[in-house]
Amino acid sequence: MKQLQNIVKDFIIMAIVMTISIHAVSHAQGNAYGLNKSEKLSRGKPTVEAVAEKDKALEEKDALEAQKDSLEAEIEALESELEAAEDGESSLDSTEAIRTRKQEMEELKLAMKEKIDEAKTAVRASYTEEELAEIEEMRESLALRFKNASFLPVESIMARGRNIKFDTPPVIKDGRTLIPVRAVSEAFGASVAWDPALRTVTIVRGETEIVLGIDSLEAMVNGEQEPIDVPPEIMGGRTVVPLRFVLEKMGWECNWDGENIEIIEEETDAAIEDDPAEEPADGTEDGSQEDSEDAEEDENAADAQADDGEEI
Repeated sequence: MKQLQNIVKDFIIMAIVMTISIHAVSHAQGNAYGLNKSEKLSRGKPTVEAVAEKDKALEEKDALEAQKDSLEAEIEALESELEAAEDGESSLDSTEAIRTRKQEMEELKLAMKEKIDEAKTAVRASYTEEELAEIEEMRESLALRFKNASFLPVESIMARGRNIKFDTPPVIKDGRTLIPVRAVSEAFGASVAWDPALRTVTIVRGETEIVLGIDSLEAMVNGEQEPIDVPPEIMGGRTVVPLRFVLEKMGWECNWDGENIEIIEEETDAAIEDDPAEEPADGTEDGSQEDSEDAEEDENAADAQADDGEEI
């Protein structure tokens, strides 16, 4: 009887050991192959995939917008015909045609908004839950310190073929959008240098050099002085610069629809673009990695001074 009890006892111990081992192996495989649920929820979508989904949605939005523009032209032509019409029956026909096309145009506007929302969803998916939580914490902190500022969701600023990643929310102040200078460096392949003595940040891309002074309403663009509407600032340990001024000087167009900003590269910018086939997936130009790293070091130095309460 005692021997039977020992056999049962050994069997139970072996079963427990095997169960623990199987669980450990399963958990390890889950980590290795991305199958762990909690980790999967916190991981952002790969950059290349997110950019592709965003660009696809924006291209579909453009196709809808072209149809809308065509309808607007038809409506204008019909309204001109209606004004010149003398026959009552033809006037009724034109009126009905105008009404139908206006209804179609409203439907296209709704479809365009859906595509914009799809693009924004793709952008937001590129962030991890931890990154979004940190950005929200930063937003709450900045809102307490800067009462006259408002903030845009990180997914509200988009550019074709590029991944604009923020570690602090875009700011709207005095009707102008300010973004971290690091986002300019990383997304658009610009080099950024910080001068702590002069309290200036220099942004260079191609043949364009922009020098911006903290709290200054004057900028230098290729050696020429130009006024700006809102000055660069240090916010939350980050140097933020006026988005439209900087990007338009570098050859981009910024379209604001009341909720979102779409950044479009102009043809003149193509002269300083590298071969797209050689461009890294993160949107940074080939050969600019060292510049980006130098820019990050410069800004980190500025951030450290700001965190220490030192005027920079």
